[in-house]
Amino acid sequence: MIPPPAAGAKKTGQKSRRRPLQPRNFLATPTPLKKITEPIHFQIANIVDSNKENHPVVEDAIAPFDPSLAEELVAIRRKLERLRLEKEKTERVLKERDFVLEKRMRDWEKRVEEQNRVEMEIKKILKLKELKSSWTGEPLKSLREAEREGRIKTNQFQDEEGVKMKQTAEKEDELQSCSKGDKSVTSKL
Repeated sequence: MIPPPAAGAKKTGQKSRRRPLQPRNFLATPTPLKKITEPIHFQIANIVDSNKENHPVVEDAIAPFDPSLAEELVAIRRKLERLRLEKEKTERVLKERDFVLEKRMRDWEKRVEEQNRVEMEIKKILKLKELKSSWTGEPLKSLREAEREGRIKTNQFQDEEGVKMKQTAEKEDELQSCSKGDKSVTSKL
């Protein structure tokens, strides 16, 4: 046992009394370490420039795999495959949701356009009502009514023209007959 150091004296070469940290939850029966059946061979890389701190590592031979590493590699490959399949499934679901959302968005845009169109028509109708209430002259006629009245007027005009032509023709006939009759009357005299 090492005696405690004196109050002001410090001895060189003495070991400290500290103990290294120990694990708190240690197993009652420690697991035996696995022995490597095949030796692992590594070749130290050739260092070209010894003045550099970071040297590129070049290995000429690859160490053989441990059987437990091969099992881990197979497990990792399975996990990667499972993750790839899950990723594809997730992407497919997301694409379907995007499609549904885009469809709903188009429907909403159509509804907005339809609503705007209806609002514009309502505004036009309200403006027409305001104009109609403030109009003091004749009521506006529809285009059909105006065309119908125009046809009636042209028919009446044509009828009047026909009647006038008949009357003028009759008057000319009377005048001709009168003039013939006057000639005959004057010849008799």
